[in-house]
Amino acid sequence: MILGADTSARKSYSSDLTADQWAILEFMFPPNAGRGHRQTIPIKEIIDAVFYINDNGCKWADLPHDFPPPSSVSYHYMKWVKNGTWRRINDALREAVRVQAGRDPHPAAAARDSQTVKAAPTGGHRGYGGGKKTNGRKRHILVDTLGLVIAVVVTAASAADAIGVLRQVSRFEQPRLRTIFVDQAYHRHELHTFADQHLSCTLQVGNRPPGAQGFVPIRKRWVVERTFGWLIQSRRHAKDYERTSESSEG
Repeated sequence: MILGADTSARKSYSSDLTADQWAILEFMFPPNAGRGHRQTIPIKEIIDAVFYINDNGCKWADLPHDFPPPSSVSYHYMKWVKNGTWRRINDALREAVRVQAGRDPHPAAAARDSQTVKAAPTGGHRGYGGGKKTNGRKRHILVDTLGLVIAVVVTAASAADAIGVLRQVSRFEQPRLRTIFVDQAYHRHELHTFADQHLSCTLQVGNRPPGAQGFVPIRKRWVVERTFGWLIQSRRHAKDYERTSESSEG
């Protein structure tokens, strides 16, 4: 399997991995274990192409011609979505960043929220969210106290899926998790019951100060709002362009 990449054939893009970043990720991608053709496209070039789409928001078919063929890039992207590669890499990087910051690799507290965005008419699940008056999808995320993503679930904006993202977490994966900060929208009995019985966690509801108008940062919960702010800096996340929720989550 060819892991390295000869980038001398093209000029680099701002979204490309640096050599140091690639040195961290290189061995996190599984080898090609299939019986088909030998891997001939450098994996780094495929990763750089995925990051280019994520950062610039173009169609798969409109990838610049100095990248590998769009069909190859999208094939590898979805393969890594389905076999959990992206999630394993995210978990490994999150734990490494926490250790570098002097934290335990497993958080004791997390914050949970959702964001409703418009969905492009490319197919897939979408619906009308009455709260934001938006026809699109809803991103449910759970982050640690540094704002790093632990789990994500994407649904139609019309779906009231309060528990879904918590189902992505287990006591085995997050043995120290004890508190999850949520807003008033999640003050529901079944959500508290699920967190207590399946995760041994308590939910702490953060309330807006009386008389507050507009956006007001709420202690312990502002980190999840900041994470959403990080996400929409990439043009691919300004709207939901994916055909499937699975691809959006990836």
